[in-house]
Amino acid sequence: MFHQVIFPLFSCSWAGSVSRETMGVKTIKIKDHFLSKEDFFLVNCSKGVLKTEPYLNSKVLAKYYNSDEYISHGKGSGFLASVYGFFSRLMLFFKFKIVKKYSKKDSLVVDFGCGIGDFIYYLKERGQNVLGVENNQKALQECKKKNLNVVESISHLNKKIDLIIFWHSFEHISNPKSFLEGLKKSLNTNSTVVIALPNYMSFDSQYYKTFWAGYDVPRHRFHYSILGIKETMSNHGFRFVESKPLFLDAFYVSMLSEKYKKSKFFFVKGLAIGLLSNLLAFFNSRHSSNVFVFKSAV
Repeated sequence: MFHQVIFPLFSCSWAGSVSRETMGVKTIKIKDHFLSKEDFFLVNCSKGVLKTEPYLNSKVLAKYYNSDEYISHGKGSGFLASVYGFFSRLMLFFKFKIVKKYSKKDSLVVDFGCGIGDFIYYLKERGQNVLGVENNQKALQECKKKNLNVVESISHLNKKIDLIIFWHSFEHISNPKSFLEGLKKSLNTNSTVVIALPNYMSFDSQYYKTFWAGYDVPRHRFHYSILGIKETMSNHGFRFVESKPLFLDAFYVSMLSEKYKKSKFFFVKGLAIGLLSNLLAFFNSRHSSNVFVFKSAV
């Protein structure tokens, strides 16, 4: 489901982390707690944006998704998979409201990184003209079983996009700059781009430090603060419209982070930290995750 130069915006101590110097740039070592247990590094990319090093090509990166427990590409198992499934079902209507607000009856809606297709199935059942983009072969097979319209790349589309949704998938893109430049060619004028992202400036991120599940290295190639994603999109001609916090994400990410720490009572502790993160965000606006809406240039 889902690293960092030490700079003024992120001055909390990283207890237990290991730093190194690479060409004069300080980096922080982060472990892939989910699958490989390998070490990766967070480095500063631009203001409010971090990237994962080293760079991995698509063929190498694919193996880090190769697990039956990677929930967005399968059903998963265990207690946290059940929690994820419950939260995901709750979010379907919330996501549908965004689609209804920013699309018309004949609009082409694209779910980028649609996984096993739960959301596009939900939209299809409600009469939306929807299409998924997914390159994981296991997830594609699940979509085909549901008779869903899914392609492996945006370049395979033969119609302009009116609304595209990146629900915790934008951070998986290895080269967001070139991707956004290419995306603009596939969008209609005044199209809508919806992006849901974890926020590495949130309380739960600073609390869990290198155990924070929102980093999810190496699958998450880039990491964004609220400022970071706004500036990234603005630099490529996308106008910010609105954003909303994703309160449920704080609980799930905190529970998963506690599990990575091997806490015996990860559910209870995760609920407590998730609640605290949400409460503090009412004062500092640093929610664990947010959904952002942008418009392409008119």
